[in-house]
Amino acid sequence: MRTRQSSKQQHHLPLAASPEVPLEQPNPRKRRKGGAAASTKRSAPGATMPPLLDLGKLVRGTLVKRPSASIRSPYVADVSLQTAKKADDNLVLAHAPALDVGGMCVPGSEVFLSKRDGGKTSHAIELVRGAPLTNKASDKGVLVGAHPRLGELVAQEVLKRGLLKDELKLKDGWELGAVDNNISMNQQVTLGDSRVDFVLTISNNETTHKVVVEVKNVVCADYASGTEPQKGNDNHCVVVAPTSGRNKYQRSALFPWGRLGQKYDGKAVVSERAIKHIRNLQSLSSDDVTTVVMFIVNRSDCESIRACGERCPVFRDVLKEAVMSSGVKAVGVRVLWQDDGCCHFDGFVPVVV
Repeated sequence: MRTRQSSKQQHHLPLAASPEVPLEQPNPRKRRKGGAAASTKRSAPGATMPPLLDLGKLVRGTLVKRPSASIRSPYVADVSLQTAKKADDNLVLAHAPALDVGGMCVPGSEVFLSKRDGGKTSHAIELVRGAPLTNKASDKGVLVGAHPRLGELVAQEVLKRGLLKDELKLKDGWELGAVDNNISMNQQVTLGDSRVDFVLTISNNETTHKVVVEVKNVVCADYASGTEPQKGNDNHCVVVAPTSGRNKYQRSALFPWGRLGQKYDGKAVVSERAIKHIRNLQSLSSDDVTTVVMFIVNRSDCESIRACGERCPVFRDVLKEAVMSSGVKAVGVRVLWQDDGCCHFDGFVPVVV
């Protein structure tokens, strides 16, 4: 979420301070049994608006080896550019900031790279081709944001443009529109016991209302039964969606995913920090402060986002308590990536708790 970015990494959007907005949790009366969110119509994608992000011209390649054969760092990969005639021709060293992206960025994976100036790597992996929804040969899978910074950049732009105005219902008639003279944004603000990603302050002549937002970048998703690949290693995200005879399969994005290498209250978790962020939002919520966890679904093939209890049941339980009992808002924002490096707003998806 707050991955440090090299000052030499090129992108086309400034990292100006900007907050994030909270979205309402889906109406609980529309939930199916077991807490699943009801099927909703897909929000109209932002085809008529300018892209949220433009990474510039990207280079297509195939990942050959990670760690690189020449630099034994897990954050460096050997990538064969598309113009190469053989797998070992025109190899470049590429920065792999999200490592294997839950098993999607492995030898043979199609990746899209930006160029870097200076340093040991000449390129950086920005996008990776995700697993298809079906086993049909015509289904190639969608592009997935593979750089940790992308989630926060997307969230920043969504908030600046006021795209959550109609989705987020605030108390006492407050509205969260585009940033202007009445709405200010700040980034990486220390509140409570941690730094929060964004703080929006809405002002009128007499009083203010704050919106505090934590951003979670979501890249992994589940599989329909019978389409799941063989698990390559423990970090390969292979979660089969629960089957239902009544409902057609719809892919769900999953968060968190990773190694169970940390502890929270004596229990193994994927990210102690992510759980502490949710707890901090709970403590900050009040009549004058709306707290939000915003899940950026960095792929366009998911119809919902849910906490991945299969991997980290502690995060799942903490998120459910925060949303259902403590007033924390949860919102899912989906984006669509194109191979020209442009990222488009692709609507909202329900957060299942």
